[in-house]
Amino acid sequence: MDGAPGTGTDASGAPTRRGRAADALLFVFIFSLDVFIIQASSLRFSEEPQSQDALHGRSAILRCELSGPEDMRFWWTQDGRRVQDSNRRFQEGSNLKFTAVDRHTDTGSFQCVASSSSTGDTLTSASASFNIKWLERGPITMNEPASEAELEEAERIVLQCHIDGHPRPSSKWFKDGVQLDRKDRILTLTNLSTGDSGIYSCCAQNAAGKVCTNSNITLNIFDKSVPRVLVSPVDQVVLRNEDAVFHCQFRSKPPPLIEWFHDAEPIVNKSQVVVYANGTLHITQVKQRSTGVYKCVAQYGENKQVHVEAVLRIAELSDMGERVWRVFSAGRGERVRCDPPRGQPEPQVWWERAGARVASEGRVYQRDGDLIFSPTDASDSGVYTCVARNTAGQKQQELVVTVATSPEWIVQPQDTHVEEGQPGFLHCLARSTPEPRVTWYRKSVPITEEGSRYKLFSNGTLRINSAEVKDNQTYSCVCETEAGSVSAHARIHILGERVCVCVCVRRTRTDSHTG
Repeated sequence: MDGAPGTGTDASGAPTRRGRAADALLFVFIFSLDVFIIQASSLRFSEEPQSQDALHGRSAILRCELSGPEDMRFWWTQDGRRVQDSNRRFQEGSNLKFTAVDRHTDTGSFQCVASSSSTGDTLTSASASFNIKWLERGPITMNEPASEAELEEAERIVLQCHIDGHPRPSSKWFKDGVQLDRKDRILTLTNLSTGDSGIYSCCAQNAAGKVCTNSNITLNIFDKSVPRVLVSPVDQVVLRNEDAVFHCQFRSKPPPLIEWFHDAEPIVNKSQVVVYANGTLHITQVKQRSTGVYKCVAQYGENKQVHVEAVLRIAELSDMGERVWRVFSAGRGERVRCDPPRGQPEPQVWWERAGARVASEGRVYQRDGDLIFSPTDASDSGVYTCVARNTAGQKQQELVVTVATSPEWIVQPQDTHVEEGQPGFLHCLARSTPEPRVTWYRKSVPITEEGSRYKLFSNGTLRINSAEVKDNQTYSCVCETEAGSVSAHARIHILGERVCVCVCVRRTRTDSHTG
């Protein structure tokens, strides 16, 4: 009878060939398992990363060493996420190096992971972390009162030193550089007096170092018994017979006594001058005698006072000059100044053309009272108006601008024959803008009418009243403007008197017949 199924023995209990093969496979499996267990047991950290103190911004290193095969690979994780190398934090061998620890990005748990390339076995270290110590400067803020505007009425002042760090730093307060006996980050001032005025600063230190606030705070504590100006009168310029009002208010405890003075004389209420209970001064129908310095005085204590003052003037505006003519050449930069007239208040000045203000930019523009052509053009010819205005009214002055063109001939002088003793004429006519200036020359000397036989007409014609032999010359005519000139020459030929010579022939009759 055959042996029992699956036992690998025959009926007599002896192992069969199939049983012996199964035993061999079992032996190989057990041997391989033993080798794996031996290798796995050989992976262990000889040095694991340790939690440690670190300073923000300083260097640090987490060490990791492993006893085992040489084909090990290492990497690091932070809170379970693999650490990526950067310039600041990178893996150096199996260690993780920090050139500058950062209190924000280097928190959490770091672990070293080792893996065998041959077996694929992985081993993870215990967690390590940094106790990062840091110290960061900040400003001083005023918690009470809410604003500096409320300091005057404040009963106490609370300042806070915004220097933070880990571990919590200890603070020191200073006033004008002198240390105060206060060590908390909150400084409270009560029973305020002028002695509390000054510059307040704060410094703090911990294991990371020592820093001071990056901005200080200045407190100005006023003596409440001394009047402080709330509303100060301002200078005024009004028209004659108008009203003027000056406002003046002080604050103190107790309230001060307010008085007004005009040019050192006390002001009392009367028909045209009234001082109201709130300190306002009202002057009606201002005259020249009303002008001057008005002083508002706050009396306090024993013969102590604080005062502010303002000036009252009557508005005025002087006349401006007469019309001005200017001639420019085309294509050149030109500038015309408008001098403001004397006035109270200082008048505003601007330029207009055809009733419209000249622009503040462009080829023709105005700036600070100057009319500027950059450059001039023939189209710029015309009338410009300088306008000055203030409370007293408006004045103006006209500027007539002519952009000159070069003269062009209409009639040039021509050689002329003149009989002696008779008048002679030479014509010279050119067109331009403006009308050209015409000058006649004889022997290179300008011809004038004064004390001579010459007459110069507005149209450029030259007349010789009674020609003489010596007038037998070449004459030159020059027509010119700011833009250029033209010239021409002509000669006068003097014709002498005609002499009629009569030859008388006396004939005698002879008698052909003689007796």
